[in-house]
Amino acid sequence: MLFAYQAALNILDAEMLFGDQRIRDLLDPSVKPAKGVDRDNLFHRKTLAGLGITDRRQVNAIANMAYLTWPAHGKSNTDAPYDYWPRITNAMDPRVLERQVRWHALPVGWEQLDYPTFLERRRQLIARVVREAFETLTGERPAYVPTTPADMIAAGESQSTEFKASARWNVHTQQPDKSLRHNIVKAVCGFLNGEGGNLFIGVADDATILGVENDLTTLGSQANVDGYELFVRQLLDGSLSAPTATTVRIRFPEIAGRIVCQISVAAAGKPVFAQPSKGGNDATDFWVRVGNATKQLHGDDLLRYQEEHWG
Repeated sequence: MLFAYQAALNILDAEMLFGDQRIRDLLDPSVKPAKGVDRDNLFHRKTLAGLGITDRRQVNAIANMAYLTWPAHGKSNTDAPYDYWPRITNAMDPRVLERQVRWHALPVGWEQLDYPTFLERRRQLIARVVREAFETLTGERPAYVPTTPADMIAAGESQSTEFKASARWNVHTQQPDKSLRHNIVKAVCGFLNGEGGNLFIGVADDATILGVENDLTTLGSQANVDGYELFVRQLLDGSLSAPTATTVRIRFPEIAGRIVCQISVAAAGKPVFAQPSKGGNDATDFWVRVGNATKQLHGDDLLRYQEEHWG
């Protein structure tokens, strides 16, 4: 898998993670690599040792290695990914970061995942990068392009992308509507139980950018993006069977002059249930993203999915 992935990164003309040197130059025996440019662990050895993982094969698994350039003062062998990732990436151009995350096969919210789940998800994404790269050689796919929030929206709804016009303001009745909140819970639950993905609030089904400005007006004294993020966090944590601090990231990109809420969801390491739309304190509904739809599973279908997805 390693050699196929190296070849794919070469085909894609990919950059080093955190850097601008091309990986093809690193792999070229006639070019001397820059100091500090190499494959390294994403989960550091000392971090894994603290988790009781010391076996060399596990520590140096292919899925834990990446071609990267550590920024000056950016590496600490005692840092967990959830410590160093935001510190380094907050200073990066978002478009470059989106591109590098895809090239380097990093799952959404990977820095928050437990190690076995991270390895499993990244292996799947590495295989996808390899497949897509070689398909570009046969002309079966268009050239590999960066994936920004605007790109994802323009591509339409899919297995990993869903749109909701709003979460609080009904665009049809032009009034606040609490029933809309369950749509957000259901969508996030579906991504958690599937392969992860991105939910965009403030985007119509046809990808028209509506923005969340009307939603913001319903927040009273907290009518800003910080208040909106707090609303989303409280909604999810109060409606799902598992906390979302480690699996959900919330951002507010500006697209076409409007503010959109982007909820990036990592695949969960175990089944997550949602409270039913009619209320109740028990989270009993199981939703999963299938294709471009979020479906509820029951009975034998639910048990079969759980067995196949989580083993």
